[in-house]
Amino acid sequence: MQLRDHTKNQNVLLSEFHDWMMLSLNYLIYFIRPDWIFGFIKFQDHVIRASMVRMAYLLFMCINYFCYIRCIKRGDIRIILLAGTAPVAFLLILRKYIQTNTYPLLPILIGTSYMILTFGQYYQLKKTVSLRKVRYLWEKVKVRTACCVYLTLFVTCFGVQSNNTSSSDFLPSIVKAEAGEIWDCNQEYLAYWKTDRFKMLSEQERIELCEKLIQIECMYYEMEPLHIVIEEYPQSNRLGYYSHSDRLISISSSVITGSRSELLDTLLHEFHHSYAHTLVEEKGFSSQEAALYKTGLRTYRNDRKTWDNYYSNPIEVAAREYAAEWTNYYLTYVDSIAL
Repeated sequence: MQLRDHTKNQNVLLSEFHDWMMLSLNYLIYFIRPDWIFGFIKFQDHVIRASMVRMAYLLFMCINYFCYIRCIKRGDIRIILLAGTAPVAFLLILRKYIQTNTYPLLPILIGTSYMILTFGQYYQLKKTVSLRKVRYLWEKVKVRTACCVYLTLFVTCFGVQSNNTSSSDFLPSIVKAEAGEIWDCNQEYLAYWKTDRFKMLSEQERIELCEKLIQIECMYYEMEPLHIVIEEYPQSNRLGYYSHSDRLISISSSVITGSRSELLDTLLHEFHHSYAHTLVEEKGFSSQEAALYKTGLRTYRNDRKTWDNYYSNPIEVAAREYAAEWTNYYLTYVDSIAL
């Protein structure tokens, strides 16, 4: 008798709150927010920021919830789990398409066509046959159709070769060392910055060169690793930018194919922006340097509206000085390496 009452209470709970359970699962995934789901996406020569990815997830979540409350009238733990993970599954499929396919609009067109045809069929049948028959047909068709669409998308995604695969590691790995010994322990890598070697490197090899340089900088300052991406900007005079929310340094494709001094200067400039953000988060106003950077970050958005204010902002001044000083140190050290 107690077992029967317990089962009945479970059924009542599922029946009354199944839609809220499904929505709670959606939000739980959103607030955990792992980078491999909600991080930035690289598409061809442009970066789709993490904020846009999160907005896409919320849009999928709203559409999913609307479809759920219209179509599901009873609670079932399997349906709750399936519907609760549907938005993140679609987002992962979309991420895979965007990063591997030249035509990322294809899954969007498939999904849109699926919804239009399905709802069109539903309302057309509703006019011609009894509601009971419509529900019967809907129950039979919806799961099979959804599974076929998901399966087709997955098979197509994993069957397409990535356009953004990085080159194989041709450079030596970065050796961990004490702050004052990092360069000496990594001379084999730094030697690739020598003029004759640098000129022989392909674009992909230069990207790897940049990644390892930032790895050295992060190691020196004991910072979390950063991502490096190459983009083409509409503004021809833009060399790069740093996104703290994505922990991302973006470099113009023109800089990658340019001189080693310009590439080093741009990398170190953008790295210093990351350093400034990290210092402010850790120190606040407890150090003079962090207090200066915090003031600069507060006014940075407004200062970007005019060139004079942007150029004299403490964040930009410090980044320029750091990049100029350490580009010179790097190149002097690199040129002194005996092969």
